[in-house]
Amino acid sequence: MEEQSERRTRGACIPKWKGKQVCLFDSTWKCVSENSSDFSKMVASEVKDPRHIPLKKDWRGVPANAKELMWEIIKGNILFLDEDQDRMPIIRNMTLNVADHAYKEYRNWLKAEYYTKRQEHERSEPPPGVDGGQWAEMLAYWDDPKTKEVAEKNKINRVSKKMNHTTGSKTFARVREELKKKHGKEPDPITFFRATHTRKDDTWIDESSQQRGISMESQVQSIVESGEEDTSEIRTHIYVEQMGSETRNRVRGYGHGVISDMVSYASSSDARASRKSSKGALARMVAKNNKLRRREEEASKLLAAVTVELQQSKESQNQVNQQQQAMMQQLMMQQQQLFMMLIPQHLQRPPLSPPASQHSAPNQPPASAYPMQHMSFQPQYPTPVYRPQMASPGDHSHISPGVFNAGLSSGLLSGMMSGSLDGDLLRYLGAHAGLAEGVGGVAEGAGAQGGPAEGSGSVE
Repeated sequence: MEEQSERRTRGACIPKWKGKQVCLFDSTWKCVSENSSDFSKMVASEVKDPRHIPLKKDWRGVPANAKELMWEIIKGNILFLDEDQDRMPIIRNMTLNVADHAYKEYRNWLKAEYYTKRQEHERSEPPPGVDGGQWAEMLAYWDDPKTKEVAEKNKINRVSKKMNHTTGSKTFARVREELKKKHGKEPDPITFFRATHTRKDDTWIDESSQQRGISMESQVQSIVESGEEDTSEIRTHIYVEQMGSETRNRVRGYGHGVISDMVSYASSSDARASRKSSKGALARMVAKNNKLRRREEEASKLLAAVTVELQQSKESQNQVNQQQQAMMQQLMMQQQQLFMMLIPQHLQRPPLSPPASQHSAPNQPPASAYPMQHMSFQPQYPTPVYRPQMASPGDHSHISPGVFNAGLSSGLLSGMMSGSLDGDLLRYLGAHAGLAEGVGGVAEGAGAQGGPAEGSGSVE
């Protein structure tokens, strides 16, 4: 029972991450959703898997292909939002930083459980799931005098740490997101310091945290009493003065992986920060390029869709125009047919003759639509005849009833006025408008020859 209890005191964490889940990321590209703790445990479990990640003395010794395989596994368990697609390189870089920290803690746990607690003759047996050759390399590294010297210094530094936080397994990013939702804005450094260094009963966790926190809040209170406005900029300035500049490429209150370049007020004075900063800067540059490229692709797709829509609209308009032209031609044909039906048969124009071939006779001039205009006068109605008669002056009985109004009979004139005559006569009279004048002229000539009977044949 004692051996079983020792095994259960500490071991590989079992992640609660089941299937694919949505994970929200903040401005530092850390998971800030409610399942952020499960996300960290999932990353830690992948780091401890000997099938994917070999055991090395440092995370930098892990092959790049092994890290990429681990990232693909983690990425396959997350449902990313659309805006996260452009930021994927930065999320990957931040996730690998979290894996770096989890990998370091895993090595420390192996050393404490299977190296420090064991006797020297028992250390050669590797832990469960650890490769024997990799474990031998770790034993040689821990037995090195230089490594033992560094370990002693780190132990002293750990004991000398005066300020601790009260967040437990909850990440700083998650606490910051909760304060943001509670107050409706990004928390300033002093407010965040109190939230992460006090217990639930609002008491400070240690004396050092209490001194720093009270000192910063007192300075803010003095500024407010002097009449100045309590702003986030003033609180940030006081926090930087009290805590000092950031070192070792870290930013206090932001957790692992966040470097000074990601926070506006932070500054780093450590030269060793350049290597990690370059990785983060490269990831941000790639993400920015991805964002620009995605915008360009979206613009290209939109332009292509608009072009296709315009082409379809143009083709549709052409089809409509063709249909309208066909309808107009059909309507004109129908009107022409109706017009031909209403016109008398003998007044219709003859159809056009087909074009003559090369061996046919020369084209003849087309026949006139109204052949009667080119024919000799063949009256179809009784022709008025002038018959002069001798009469005494003042006697108007010499005017024959058959001669009236320049040779037109009264019956013929009344028929024309009543419209009982067809259109042929009207067109005939219009074409031979000089007929009446000719008849009148004959009458005048006859009167002139008569002498005393002058004007007896004229029309009054």
